[in-house]
Amino acid sequence: MVTVASLAFLVFEHFLTFEDEVEVIWSKPKHAWIKWAFLFIRYLALGVQLVNRVVDFCIATHAPMIPGILQRWYMSQVGVGGALMLTVEFVLMARVYALYQKRVLICIIFSVLVAIEVGSLILGILLTNPGASFDMEMYLSRNSRAYAYFGGAVILSQITVLALTMSKYRQALQVGWGREPIVMVTIRDGVLAFTILLSMTITTVVVTAWQTGSAAIANS
Repeated sequence: MVTVASLAFLVFEHFLTFEDEVEVIWSKPKHAWIKWAFLFIRYLALGVQLVNRVVDFCIATHAPMIPGILQRWYMSQVGVGGALMLTVEFVLMARVYALYQKRVLICIIFSVLVAIEVGSLILGILLTNPGASFDMEMYLSRNSRAYAYFGGAVILSQITVLALTMSKYRQALQVGWGREPIVMVTIRDGVLAFTILLSMTITTVVVTAWQTGSAAIANS
């Protein structure tokens, strides 16, 4: 029920903001990377939710399913979630990178963090593949433990970016331009976004490690 409700909310939000999306996002030139990042995040998340609900329906109605395909979809969701998270982080990192006037050191730090996340994602998938132990109960009630590997790296990245954001804000206050409207909005939105992402990531990691019967709800 919770997973269906989350899909209903997501679809409702898409309809509610579609006009603004067309006006603000679709009108951007084809070479604008932020346009494609937005569309990737928005529609990949919706597509995955739709597929998950179809799979849930097939399981509930006892429709014939190929276990191997179901297992691959179970593990691929970690990669999909990682791709979505990395894209969101890339957008927010770009804002912080701009705040630091595109310093090379900041670019190196972010590149290393992204590399760690990608490496942990791949390592997690390789080490936690359930293999022959995979069954329907695992799909319905447990997250892949690969989330915990990737989530640890994501938490490191988010804390680092949040610290860099707050450090730049303190510097801005000291030199007198920290209360400029554009700076205030950038800092406020960045801190809020990373706080929400950090909370979601920590929750997913904890729930995955706990592996309760409701753990799969974290995917919603």
